[in-house]
Amino acid sequence: SPQSLLLMNSATMRVHAQQFAQRVQSEGGKDLPDQVRLAWRLVNGRNASESDVQESVEFVQSQTEFYKVNPTPLEVQLGAPSKTPGDPAFLGLTALCHALMSSNALLYVD
Repeated sequence: SPQSLLLMNSATMRVHAQQFAQRVQSEGGKDLPDQVRLAWRLVNGRNASESDVQESVEFVQSQTEFYKVNPTPLEVQLGAPSKTPGDPAFLGLTALCHALMSSNALLYVD
């Protein structure tokens, strides 16, 4: 859908995804599956199924590996762009948060 594409390509949304990932890390503990469960609950207002958790963990892990090979700086909303690469694990979690925030479950009410 056009809205999802706009959200996925928005630098502002990537900044919000980083802020969301920071919250998930601080409130969700150190265990990645627990962080994933919290992110799903905050975005969708319900618990994730175990298959959703497993797929999300695998997604974060694959994104983390990508960012290890392709160092990427954090997004900044104001000021000069950062040149320092972000932590790959944080960027992987941020990618999941960004995807959840751009999902139809958040955009449309059933």
